[in-house]
Amino acid sequence: MVQGESKICHPLKPVFTHQSLTFICQHLRLIDSGQHSNLSASIYLCLAELCATLKVYSIAELPSFMPHVLQTYQSDNILRNELLLTSVIACLSKLVRTLCNYLTPYLPSIIKRTCTLLTHPSALNDQRLRTMWSHIALHVPHRLLFPILYDVIDKNEFQLNDLEPLMTLLKQSLSIATLDDLSNNYTLLKQLFLKLFTLRTSHIKKMSPNQMNIYEDYVFDCFAELVMRLSEETFRPLFYTIYEWAVYNEPPSEYTLTFYRLTYILSKKLKGLFTLFAGHIIQHSANILNQLNSSKSGESSNEFKINFRKKHVEENQFELINGILGTISNLCLFDSVGFITDERFQLLMMPIVDQMENLTSNENYSQWIQQYVSPCIVNLTSATKEEALWRQIHYQILLKTRSDLSKVRLATLHVVQDLSRKLGMNYQGLLPEAIPFMAELMEDPNDEVEKTCHRVIIDMESTLAEIQAKKNTFQQYAITVAGGNEAGHKLNQLSQPRGIFIDTDKSVYIADFLNDRIVKWKLNSYNGQIIVGGNQYNQLNHPTDIIFDNKNNSFIISDNTNKQVIRYFDKNQTNQQILVSNINCSGLTIDKNGSIYVSDCENNEVRRWKQGDKKGELVAGGNGKGNHLNQLSFPTNIFIDEDYSLYISDSSNHRVMKWKKDAKEGIVVAGGNSRGNSLKQLANVEGVIVDRLGKIYVADYWNHRVMRWCEGDKEGEIVVGGNGEGNQSNQLNGPMGLSFDNEENLYVVDRYNHRIQKYEKILN
Repeated sequence: MVQGESKICHPLKPVFTHQSLTFICQHLRLIDSGQHSNLSASIYLCLAELCATLKVYSIAELPSFMPHVLQTYQSDNILRNELLLTSVIACLSKLVRTLCNYLTPYLPSIIKRTCTLLTHPSALNDQRLRTMWSHIALHVPHRLLFPILYDVIDKNEFQLNDLEPLMTLLKQSLSIATLDDLSNNYTLLKQLFLKLFTLRTSHIKKMSPNQMNIYEDYVFDCFAELVMRLSEETFRPLFYTIYEWAVYNEPPSEYTLTFYRLTYILSKKLKGLFTLFAGHIIQHSANILNQLNSSKSGESSNEFKINFRKKHVEENQFELINGILGTISNLCLFDSVGFITDERFQLLMMPIVDQMENLTSNENYSQWIQQYVSPCIVNLTSATKEEALWRQIHYQILLKTRSDLSKVRLATLHVVQDLSRKLGMNYQGLLPEAIPFMAELMEDPNDEVEKTCHRVIIDMESTLAEIQAKKNTFQQYAITVAGGNEAGHKLNQLSQPRGIFIDTDKSVYIADFLNDRIVKWKLNSYNGQIIVGGNQYNQLNHPTDIIFDNKNNSFIISDNTNKQVIRYFDKNQTNQQILVSNINCSGLTIDKNGSIYVSDCENNEVRRWKQGDKKGELVAGGNGKGNHLNQLSFPTNIFIDEDYSLYISDSSNHRVMKWKKDAKEGIVVAGGNSRGNSLKQLANVEGVIVDRLGKIYVADYWNHRVMRWCEGDKEGEIVVGGNGEGNQSNQLNGPMGLSFDNEENLYVVDRYNHRIQKYEKILN
């Protein structure tokens, strides 16, 4: 060995490697892969390795060997030769990974053949094929792959069974597409999906609607992936284009069916976001529901006519109705922006309620009512907060108990039961109206109706009693201990108060938000006294919270608009300290060591300041705005327990998070099921406190109630309020801060009633 020569073998020189590739290509066509399968398999593996080594230097030889590789791949007997199949797949996979930009002439054949193999009974679960499929999706540039898939779809060069692998390929490719990729291919993708949406029409004679649903669902799942990648500005015109395709210029009714099955899927995927695009389908939906209601023949508008082809008419109508009901139900369920206006409610109410008398001859009528009609009615009702609208729809439902058909009367009972469960205590106001109708059904000639009515009444009584029992921990009619004299700046008035602190003598210290002051209301007093702010020397600007520091005998105040947290010494009004500056502070709390915690609703985080700290230490959030467990979205009030666990009102995520000491992420201990008014949901969260038993009390802002949760519970219980927005003593209007006094009476800041409410604890 020459001195200094490495003992490690050098890789093949490019020239020698290229010569080897040329030699193999020259002799490859002389070999019959059928007769010499083992030799062919070895050659394909060598080809792949040589191409991977040479990379772009092997491009010139692609025409020499790719036709032979594809010929073998497309042969009928390849599935019977395990070694040959494995070698060809390995060869193609490696070529896709290393030379994907140069395989354009061969990719259509590879894709179509792989589709065929993936749907072959003997290769359904072949992991090698699925791995290569993923390599194509992840490595072939979108500018090459999308046009190939479009051509396959546009020219109908596929079988229906090929749809699953084709849509899997496209979905995986879309999942890694950039906004530029989607923008550059927007028109092509739009045309591709519009072509796919016509599948039901083009195959109407070949299969039933239920069979067609399976194939359409593959397309919808892929389309949903595209939608999730698009911006609102890009998706809006695409959605309108699809709507016009399905509705205008007298399209086949199958287009309309496909459209509403698609909106049902999108409304589940996009949830509340879908309300941004769905406004113009409400009138159309209502019209079709009327038109397809056999009990309302001749009552619908002539603007949109549904005339399915003779084959499978009833099945198609059934699917269309379900698509519409499912879409509307989801729109109502996830409505957090007031999408269901009074006008839309009135437009939808009767077409939906009247579905209870539709399809009565269908053998699955009862199941259909429970799966589609009842949820839609219940979600539509709960989407509005107007009691007058509740009464309207409730009365229309009750009228169905007088139907001549016993199955309709039975269905009505189930809907009433579902509605009472959904509205909870709010159903109490509707109960008197239901009593005479229930009395009639208790003497119904049909035994099943009579027995069901009895069970429903027991269930309603049990539900209302259970909710009331839970609420009865505290008196339900509150005592106003501060304010309550309309909004104003006088000493007997408050203006949108936010945070409170209760002293040992039951004096209430209030962050009087719009009056820019802290006021103290002593027990049984009719006026407050200004402690801080309200004048030019002690200027505050929208204070949001106040706590007391026992160690330093001082108050800590969140001075929100001034973006600072200040310390105020009660005995010396001129001696104030700025503890924290340049922070969009909202809620405050203090632990037993005197460390101060501040929620920052702009940076979506909570920080802790020990005495002497300048910057503070991040203890929760700080990972951007979001709904992951390590994120917050507009945190407001906070509470710290004896174990240094931090409870955070994660307002825009409609949940309360618990962050244990030194934790990197929190756990959801209340809400977290999107915005809503069920016992599992919250609608923006404000005040949060924890009692000595570890029960979590939450100010459920837009539901005008205070909820109580135990960690691990799937749903909470109403403690006070929950009787609708109002100013009666058993009502709240935007509850904010919460606090207990030393007798465990509950104090609630009733923001828009400009008062502080005290709910006395019921002693057992």
